[in-house]
Amino acid sequence: MNQNRSPLLFAAALAMAVSTIVSTAQAELFRVRARAADELIAPADGPLLIAPGAAYRHEVASPVAPAIASPVWPAAAPALCCKQPCLKYRDHIGRRSCFASEPRVNMLLEAKSPCGCCVVEIPVCIPACCLDAPCVTGRDGLFGREIVNYVWKCGFRVKVVFDRHGDAVVHYLD
Repeated sequence: MNQNRSPLLFAAALAMAVSTIVSTAQAELFRVRARAADELIAPADGPLLIAPGAAYRHEVASPVAPAIASPVWPAAAPALCCKQPCLKYRDHIGRRSCFASEPRVNMLLEAKSPCGCCVVEIPVCIPACCLDAPCVTGRDGLFGREIVNYVWKCGFRVKVVFDRHGDAVVHYLD
């Protein structure tokens, strides 16, 4: 009877060892690390939305103007070491979403470039109801990607995915 249990115990121990190794490898592969305060750009009294020039100062895409004043927050000057990333946009907002019929406002988001210590400006078009400060989180992705998420109180989300070369894909989510 002891001889019958021996292969069974060995198989169980082997399965536990393999699952431990796999879970450790997955934890390292999909790790999320906490960002230091100097890694995320966060102004003390405002969001990461800026309006430096007339080209992006609340150009409302419909005749309905927002009822609140145009916010202008101070921004750090981008360093000279970085080039402006090549941007691609992906819209994941469905036609039935409440954001699909909302008037749009052009704004600039600032994010730290993964290829250096530079701040890059990312032009986005957000709903006019989302002019408050977004909650900004960042994490490492697969294949050297950096992911920065912007979430507004109204529920609108923008995800910026930087590849290892510094180019970015901007995802509009609802």
